[in-house]
Amino acid sequence: GPSISVSSEPVGYANKKLYVYVKNSTVLHHMYFLKKNMLRKIQKDFHKDFVKDIVFTLDRKKVPSDDQEKDKLKETLSTLLSKDQDD
Repeated sequence: GPSISVSSEPVGYANKKLYVYVKNSTVLHHMYFLKKNMLRKIQKDFHKDFVKDIVFTLDRKKVPSDDQEKDKLKETLSTLLSKDQDD
C-alpha cells in the first residue's frame, strides 16, 4: 500500500533475490509479515522463477551489485513486457 511504498524501496536484484531497502526496524518487522504474500504476487504477476526470495535490509551497502545480474534483470523484464504486448 501507499504507506509501505513510502517506507521501502526495491534496490537490487541478484541470484533471483529481490533486495528491498526499508527505512527503519519497525517497517522491517512489518515487511516480514507481508513477505509471503508479496512473493506470491510477484511470482504471479511476473514469472514463477523470477524472484525466489525477498531480502529486506536497513543497509543499502549490503545489497549485491553485479552488472551481469542487472543485465539479466533488464532482459527478463523486456521479455515479459513484450509477451504482454503480444497477448
